Amino acid sequence: MDCNLGMNEKDITNCYGMSKMSVGDEVLQKGNSYQCMKFVEFVEFFGRLADKKYKTSDPLALKIENLMDDIFPFFNIQRKDVEIEVVEISESDDDY
Repeated sequence: MDCNLGMNEKDITNCYGMSKMSVGDEVLQKGNSYQCMKFVEFVEFFGRLADKKYKTSDPLALKIENLMDDIFPFFNIQRKDVEIEVVEISESDDDY
């Protein structure tokens, strides 16, 4: 199965580079920590990929869900829908 995001390598590389955090002096960093992606950088990268791939006015959360739906089948993973329960509180509830 070929994982084609419908994006060119330049766009993907740009998303990767923009998601990396600044490092004071990467030459003096111990080991290859600059070459490895931290989790927060990966989340940023994934969001940037989704925003770049889906050039719509949809909210970013929906774009990320769509990207998950496109990518996860290649790893035999299925995204679970999130159920958000909204509890309404009125001003009169403070009296109790």
